[in-house]
Amino acid sequence: MFGKLWPPLLKEAIESVGCPECGSPLVRQVDSDNKNAFVAEWECASCGNKEDAQDWVAKVIPEHYAAESFIAAKEGSGDPIDNCPECGEGTFVYEVSQCLACGFELKDSGECAVCGESLSLEEYGENLCSYHRHVMEKEWDR
Repeated sequence: MFGKLWPPLLKEAIESVGCPECGSPLVRQVDSDNKNAFVAEWECASCGNKEDAQDWVAKVIPEHYAAESFIAAKEGSGDPIDNCPECGEGTFVYEVSQCLACGFELKDSGECAVCGESLSLEEYGENLCSYHRHVMEKEWDR
């Protein structure tokens, strides 16, 4: 069902959550020859739910990380998942620095042009850290 190139966390999440509609573990990839996790189409043998990879994963990943997300919120620490800057789904997993819905990887988000600090996921695609962006916006308001 899963090719060797599939992210292990994606495989684990799909196997642990099963079908996002009915919870059945009887899920399969429609095209068993597909080796690309990000273009897979999934189907549940129990309820017949059928969705493309991005829609399926967008439901499975938050469910898979629900307990960790709850604990993080309760303790005031960072959520293990976030919205992907590329596809917008809540499937970016910090543990692997990758979106499990579209495959986006945060290898190097760049550095702030002022202080040289590494930019965070929220700052991806920008050239300033949040602090220096705030300072710049404050100056504009003067």
